[in-house]
Amino acid sequence: MSRIVILSGTTDYGGSTWAHIYLSNLLCEAGYDCSLWGPHENHVGKCRGGLFKDLRLRNDDRVLSHFIPAKNFSSMKFRMHVLSLHETLIFPLSIHHDSSVYDKVHFVCEAQRRWHNFPCRGFVCHPVMDPTLRRSEKKPSSPVAGVIGSIDVNKQPHVSIQRALDDGHKRIKLYGKYVLKDGYLENVIEPLIRKHPGIIDAPELAKDRQSMYDSLTDVYISTVNEPWSYVRPECIVTGTNYHGTAQIERNFTTPMLSRDEILAVWKRELEL
Repeated sequence: MSRIVILSGTTDYGGSTWAHIYLSNLLCEAGYDCSLWGPHENHVGKCRGGLFKDLRLRNDDRVLSHFIPAKNFSSMKFRMHVLSLHETLIFPLSIHHDSSVYDKVHFVCEAQRRWHNFPCRGFVCHPVMDPTLRRSEKKPSSPVAGVIGSIDVNKQPHVSIQRALDDGHKRIKLYGKYVLKDGYLENVIEPLIRKHPGIIDAPELAKDRQSMYDSLTDVYISTVNEPWSYVRPECIVTGTNYHGTAQIERNFTTPMLSRDEILAVWKRELEL
């Protein structure tokens, strides 16, 4: 049986990394040889795989690649190559698609496929949810708002913070990593923290998603362009009040699939 190899240009802290971890584990649990490889270590120990430097690809691999330019694969041929697309603005198909490299494209929702509006062979399947998440047994006794996601201009945590303040929250926790190092944290977020001392916490990384939701009563999301977000369904599972935007809500018109249904989609599309 050929391997299923997931290659991601970013395996740092973030939604796409968790999506690939959960997908790899789902396929392994079903008896397939699946692994995740990337340049960062956030996935190491959470699923099979490791760092790019330790990987040797084979011609009979079924490859799912994410956030890696097609030109990197121009001299490679695999049994199957799927472009797993989790982005819109920062990875447009009109620039990155190459029919000589990819057999098909995986979209995370119909709204994302419509946004790209690019003629290609493709399919839609939303990411696998964290199977360990449960309804929080004990929430804070007083309201605590959370802003979840990377600290960057696309996620707009400053907008989410202001929305939480406008709703009267006196405690706001930021869960996310400052990746781009473009001055957004220093010039936008830190001044807000200083302006509201004792209310807005400095950004932190949650040790796990269950403990993060256990610490919150409400979550605010204000992303400019988000094809799909874990936060909305995770809030439902954990019993956390969710405050999204109209744009994000439009991306959730497709019904959520069970783990078995997601597995069936990938078995079909990977021809397993």
